[in-house]
Amino acid sequence: QHDTTENVLLHNGSEVLVARFSPKVLCQARAPLGLDDVRRLDVAESSQALPLDDVPHVDWHIPVVTIMCQHRMDKQMFASCDENNDITVWRWHGTDASDPSKIAFRMIGAYVGLGPEEQVLGMCFLSQNVVPRRITDQQGTVLVILKTNPSNSNWLLMQVMSIYQGSHYTELIKTVPIHTAQAAAAEADQDLDIYFFEASHTERVLMIGGRSILKFYAVDVRQEGDKSIISLEPVIDVVQEFAAVRSASFTTCLSLPPPMPRLGMLDWVVIGDDAGRLLGWKFNSDDRGNITLDESMSGRFRSNLHTPGVKVRSLVGIYGSSADSHYRHVQNSGLSYSLFLNKVAMEDRCFYSLAEDGKLLVWRMRKEGWKSSPESQLPTMESAQVARADEASMPQAALSGQNVACHASRLLPNILLWYDQRTESFRFCDRRLESKECRAGGA
Repeated sequence: QHDTTENVLLHNGSEVLVARFSPKVLCQARAPLGLDDVRRLDVAESSQALPLDDVPHVDWHIPVVTIMCQHRMDKQMFASCDENNDITVWRWHGTDASDPSKIAFRMIGAYVGLGPEEQVLGMCFLSQNVVPRRITDQQGTVLVILKTNPSNSNWLLMQVMSIYQGSHYTELIKTVPIHTAQAAAAEADQDLDIYFFEASHTERVLMIGGRSILKFYAVDVRQEGDKSIISLEPVIDVVQEFAAVRSASFTTCLSLPPPMPRLGMLDWVVIGDDAGRLLGWKFNSDDRGNITLDESMSGRFRSNLHTPGVKVRSLVGIYGSSADSHYRHVQNSGLSYSLFLNKVAMEDRCFYSLAEDGKLLVWRMRKEGWKSSPESQLPTMESAQVARADEASMPQAALSGQNVACHASRLLPNILLWYDQRTESFRFCDRRLESKECRAGGA
């Protein structure tokens, strides 16, 4: 673990930044947070992760990346959509601090069939356990694209693509009805405020959330003649069914491994909204594979210490509670440490939530249900690894929770990493410390 490094990939809305996280560097305090070698990824022309100082001097255009997603099962696989609506599927190889010119990823396939009038709102992968075998037997990858429908502003479209090296095919186009707010925005060519489009833990459920929209779709494979095809069918339109949340904006989601599989639970999904609420949704699968929402086990998290009316910005799953959480599992698995990290599962009974006022809560599953810890406020961080060289002298402010990306490290499970868009800096919280203490620097 001490000699292993972990890449941090961040999409900030227009660029993909890459940094190297090293426990050895962290312990030796050679770089704040143990983060160094910050670069910008060129997902089109060169397949390189370019040092930031080199980016202004390249003689080609690095396109803006508008949407990016990561494969849930295969953590090294990504998809990105650029400003030209070109979609690329690629496998991450990593960076070499001693050789910045080294190819950082290998392109697996591409899809260039979208028109300029279409807007990609989100993308997610489907794994081999939920797609037809005819696709996986040919080394295909399935990507679902959520996009606008230029011919009818009352509908969005989910386009299911099978992508191969050198070719791609449309498996399915599914219409997604939207309500008045989104339809009016689409008609006026305004932002539809779709905040997430993701697959659940089992990838049997797709989730669409945003301003006045929260929809769940069941993913299935069925036989049509002699061909197996992918099916997407609606499970529930939450805004349509529950008047209490009709005006809400659903801002973030997290799908955990089922914390109570003995109760027939297929998926457990947590949703945060702009009113400071957390909502849990339990999905079951019957003997015939039909997916239903268990309304009796779904609803609002009652022990919520977030401030009412303050948006929940991030829900963060974790991969262990301490720096040595993985030791016994690695020994029992017989896998190399790097391969184990690519497959390690998210914890099913603990997660974190961060609101825009900076309150960070830890949630744990108890006998009586989900309970949050006493509220914690993110204080001023004394030092940070800065992504932009010209921002190194910027004073470090307290994290407000606004414009902040947050993720847990798999390499050091006790570390939560933030990227603060305001200061363009990486920061972290060491969860081995008491819950009210956050800092940047050595462990």
